Amino acid sequence: MINQLQTESHKIGLKMNKSKTETMFSNLSHISPKIYVDKEELETVAHYIYLGEMIHMQGSQENEIKRRITMAWSKFGKMSEYLQDEKFPLSLKKKIFTQCVIPTLLYEAETWATTKLLNNKIRSTQLSMERTQNARHHVAG
Repeated sequence: MINQLQTESHKIGLKMNKSKTETMFSNLSHISPKIYVDKEELETVAHYIYLGEMIHMQGSQENEIKRRITMAWSKFGKMSEYLQDEKFPLSLKKKIFTQCVIPTLLYEAETWATTKLLNNKIRSTQLSMERTQNARHHVAG
Protein backbone atom coordinates (compact mmCIF):
# COMPACT_ATOMS: atom_id res chain seq x y z
CA MET A 1 0.00 0.00 0.00
CA ILE A 2 2.76 2.45 0.87
CA ASN A 3 4.56 1.72 -2.39
CA GLN A 4 1.34 2.43 -4.28
CA LEU A 5 1.06 5.76 -2.42
CA GLN A 6 4.65 6.54 -3.40
CA THR A 7 3.96 5.67 -7.06
CA GLU A 8 0.71 7.66 -7.31
CA SER A 9 2.22 10.64 -5.49
CA HIS A 10 5.18 10.65 -7.85
CA LYS A 11 2.80 10.81 -10.86
CA ILE A 12 1.50 14.21 -9.72
CA GLY A 13 4.89 15.58 -8.72
CA LEU A 14 4.89 14.75 -5.02
CA LYS A 15 7.85 13.05 -3.40
CA MET A 16 7.79 11.13 -0.13
CA ASN A 17 10.44 12.26 2.32
CA LYS A 18 11.59 8.88 3.60
CA SER A 19 13.71 10.40 6.36
CA LYS A 20 10.53 11.95 7.84
CA THR A 21 8.27 8.95 7.25
CA GLU A 22 7.91 6.60 10.20
CA THR A 23 5.86 3.53 10.99
CA MET A 24 4.17 2.52 14.21
CA PHE A 25 2.34 -0.66 15.14
CA SER A 26 -0.21 -1.38 17.84
CA ASN A 27 0.76 -3.28 20.96
CA LEU A 28 -1.68 -6.00 19.91
CA SER A 29 0.63 -6.87 17.06
CA HIS A 30 3.55 -8.76 18.55
CA ILE A 31 5.40 -8.53 15.26
CA SER A 32 6.72 -5.36 13.72
CA PRO A 33 7.12 -5.96 10.01
CA LYS A 34 9.77 -4.02 8.20
CA ILE A 35 8.33 -1.65 5.62
CA TYR A 36 10.38 -0.56 2.63
CA VAL A 37 9.93 2.23 0.12
CA ASP A 38 12.28 2.15 -2.87
CA LYS A 39 14.36 -0.50 -1.06
CA GLU A 40 14.82 1.82 1.95
CA GLU A 41 13.52 0.61 5.30
CA LEU A 42 11.23 3.05 7.09
CA GLU A 43 11.97 3.68 10.76
CA THR A 44 9.62 2.07 13.28
CA VAL A 45 8.85 4.24 16.31
CA ALA A 46 7.00 3.85 19.62
CA HIS A 47 5.56 7.39 19.46
CA TYR A 48 5.60 10.56 17.36
CA ILE A 49 4.21 14.10 17.40
CA TYR A 50 1.32 14.70 15.01
CA LEU A 51 -0.52 18.04 14.85
CA GLY A 52 0.98 19.00 18.20
CA GLU A 53 -0.02 15.87 20.09
CA MET A 54 2.07 12.85 21.05
CA ILE A 55 0.67 9.73 19.39
CA HIS A 56 1.50 6.33 20.89
CA MET A 57 -0.06 2.94 21.40
CA GLN A 58 0.39 2.61 25.18
CA GLY A 59 -3.15 3.64 26.11
CA SER A 60 -2.14 6.06 28.88
CA GLN A 61 -2.02 9.82 28.35
CA GLU A 62 0.55 10.31 31.12
CA ASN A 63 3.47 11.11 28.80
CA GLU A 64 1.40 13.57 26.76
CA ILE A 65 0.20 15.32 29.92
CA LYS A 66 3.76 15.55 31.27
CA ARG A 67 4.83 17.01 27.92
CA ARG A 68 1.97 19.53 28.01
CA ILE A 69 2.84 20.55 31.58
CA THR A 70 6.47 21.13 30.55
CA MET A 71 5.36 23.17 27.54
CA ALA A 72 2.95 25.23 29.65
CA TRP A 73 5.68 26.05 32.19
CA SER A 74 7.94 27.05 29.31
CA LYS A 75 5.22 29.35 27.95
CA PHE A 76 4.64 30.70 31.46
CA GLY A 77 8.37 31.44 31.74
CA LYS A 78 8.34 33.31 28.44
CA MET A 79 5.40 35.40 29.66
CA SER A 80 6.74 35.89 33.21
CA GLU A 81 7.99 39.37 32.36
CA TYR A 82 4.32 40.38 32.30
CA LEU A 83 2.74 37.76 34.55
CA GLN A 84 5.01 38.48 37.51
CA ASP A 85 5.35 42.25 37.11
CA GLU A 86 3.58 43.85 40.08
CA LYS A 87 2.95 47.01 38.04
CA PHE A 88 1.23 45.11 35.22
CA PRO A 89 -2.58 45.22 35.61
CA LEU A 90 -4.11 42.03 37.02
CA SER A 91 -6.82 42.04 34.33
CA LEU A 92 -4.16 41.85 31.59
CA LYS A 93 -2.27 39.15 33.46
CA LYS A 94 -5.44 37.07 33.53
CA LYS A 95 -5.95 37.56 29.79
CA ILE A 96 -2.38 36.55 28.97
CA PHE A 97 -2.63 33.53 31.25
CA THR A 98 -5.98 32.31 29.90
CA GLN A 99 -5.13 33.02 26.25
CA CYS A 100 -1.50 31.88 26.09
CA VAL A 101 -0.62 29.55 28.95
CA ILE A 102 -3.82 27.57 29.55
CA PRO A 103 -4.29 26.64 25.85
CA THR A 104 -0.71 25.34 25.82
CA LEU A 105 -1.46 23.20 28.87
CA LEU A 106 -4.81 21.90 27.67
CA TYR A 107 -4.32 21.57 23.89
CA GLU A 108 -6.29 18.52 22.69
CA ALA A 109 -7.30 17.73 26.31
CA GLU A 110 -10.80 16.81 25.17
CA THR A 111 -9.33 13.71 23.52
CA TRP A 112 -7.44 12.53 26.61
CA ALA A 113 -8.59 9.56 28.64
CA THR A 114 -7.47 10.69 32.07
CA THR A 115 -7.41 9.31 35.56
CA LYS A 116 -8.04 11.18 38.79
CA LEU A 117 -4.26 11.34 39.34
CA LEU A 118 -3.63 12.90 35.91
CA ASN A 119 -6.48 15.38 36.40
CA ASN A 120 -4.92 16.37 39.73
CA LYS A 121 -1.54 16.91 38.04
CA ILE A 122 -3.13 19.25 35.49
CA ARG A 123 -5.08 21.12 38.16
CA SER A 124 -2.09 21.45 40.51
CA THR A 125 0.01 22.80 37.63
CA GLN A 126 -2.59 25.45 36.89
CA LEU A 127 -2.91 26.41 40.57
CA SER A 128 0.86 26.55 40.99
CA MET A 129 1.13 28.88 38.00
CA GLU A 130 -1.65 31.08 39.36
CA ARG A 131 0.07 31.29 42.77
CA THR A 132 3.39 32.14 41.10
CA GLN A 133 1.69 34.73 38.92
CA ASN A 134 -0.09 36.39 41.84
CA ALA A 135 2.62 36.07 44.51
CA ARG A 136 4.20 39.46 43.88
CA HIS A 137 0.86 41.15 43.28
CA HIS A 138 -0.43 40.13 46.73
CA VAL A 139 2.83 40.98 48.51
CA ALA A 140 2.95 44.42 46.87
CA GLY A 141 -0.78 45.06 47.31
